[in-house]
Amino acid sequence: MRCPAPACQPWTYLNAKPSGSAVIARGDAFLALHWAQAPALGRWDLPGGFCDADEHPGDTAVRETAQETGLKIYLRPLIGLYLGHYPWQGETHSTLNVYYLANLADKDAQPQMNDESLEAAWIPLHDTPGLAFEHQNLMLTDAV
Repeated sequence: MRCPAPACQPWTYLNAKPSGSAVIARGDAFLALHWAQAPALGRWDLPGGFCDADEHPGDTAVRETAQETGLKIYLRPLIGLYLGHYPWQGETHSTLNVYYLANLADKDAQPQMNDESLEAAWIPLHDTPGLAFEHQNLMLTDAV
C-alpha cells in the first residue's frame, strides 16, 4: 500500500533547462538568425539551443551552431550565465542560458539556413534589434 501522506509523495523539481549559445563576432557585429518558427517566430536570436542529457553547454553551442547554420566555430571566453524563460506549448519554462564568444573556424564561411531560420545577418553590436528573449540584450551588453 502506498503512503498517502504528503511527505511520502515523490518530489517534483522545476529546474531550469540549460542551454548553450554562441555570440559569433566579426568586427563590431554578431551573427543573428531570424526565427522561422515558434516560440520566437519573426524575431532575431543567436545560434544555440538546449543541452542534451550530459552535454556541456560549450559543446551545445558548437553543435547547435553547426545544425542551424552549417558553420564551424571555436569558442572563446565565457560571457556569462543568464536566467530566462521559454514559452512552449502553453507553458513557460525557466532556462539557464550559457553564452560564449565565438569565432568562425573559416572566416569566409557563409551560413546555410535550415527550416529553423528565415535568414542570417551580421548585426552591429551597438544597434541591436529586440532579440527573441529578454535576457539577451543584457548579455550583449556584457559581451561588448
